[in-house]
Amino acid sequence: MSTLDEITKEKQRFGEALARVDAQREKLVSELNELEATERVLARYAKGRSTYFLDTDVVITADKALLDILKECRPYAPCRLPDGKLIPAGAAGVADLLRMLEA
Repeated sequence: MSTLDEITKEKQRFGEALARVDAQREKLVSELNELEATERVLARYAKGRSTYFLDTDVVITADKALLDILKECRPYAPCRLPDGKLIPAGAAGVADLLRMLEA
């Protein structure tokens, strides 16, 4: 094999390795962006309230946004987050809550 062929083959090997490293870098950047977004959500909505969720199994709320946040944060939470139950607001929600407590 000639020196030129060896150089060409080595250049191709380095190019492939560089492509793999670049793909890994893109994946890590994507994961970092996702973690930063989660951190922003937690900072905006948890503001000292996250400790209330540590000792609960279920959160019953009429606030769908709260349940959405719990769902989004669950994969990244350092501990298990409670399951969420959505009830309607107002008197209907109170009636649903009382039925849940009786069961």
